[in-house]
Amino acid sequence: MPFPANDHDIFKIVERDDSFRGKDKHKPSRNWRALGIAILLILTVLAPSEVLAIQTHGMAEGLYAHQFGHALFLGAMVVLYFRLRHQVHLRSRGWKFISLSCLLFAMWNAVAFLGHWLEESLSGPIFSGGDPPWERSLVALPEWKALIFYACKFDHLLAVPAMIFFLLGLREFCKERQ
Repeated sequence: MPFPANDHDIFKIVERDDSFRGKDKHKPSRNWRALGIAILLILTVLAPSEVLAIQTHGMAEGLYAHQFGHALFLGAMVVLYFRLRHQVHLRSRGWKFISLSCLLFAMWNAVAFLGHWLEESLSGPIFSGGDPPWERSLVALPEWKALIFYACKFDHLLAVPAMIFFLLGLREFCKERQ
């Protein structure tokens, strides 16, 4: 190992010299991955029979706080997207994935905000039918608000890709560091 000329060279040498850590100390072993997959499969099989994915808000305050959270998250994602677009040094593939996830998260928040607002503005029951959710049907079908509300229930089609692109961006950052 050469003698460093200045303080900055010391950090470069330490970054390159990983002999003190061991070969693959920071990577999880295959046994841990297999154990994690096995635990996920067991939890999936032993899942509860009733999955309540729809969150209702008691009283008006719960809805106001929830809607305010959507508005703040929407604003943060829009600001972050435009800040990333105007930074020349952030043109790597990872930042492109992150900025795409910001757009998708912003659209998801707008759709969720609209869906919550429409749910409160519709009068009477929106869905009717049996106990299993797949046997329910939209009651207020001719009303335009009900159709938009129904379309807003598919907000996961924006949220899941947003999370995936965010994860891909983080993965690219890890690849760039190695």
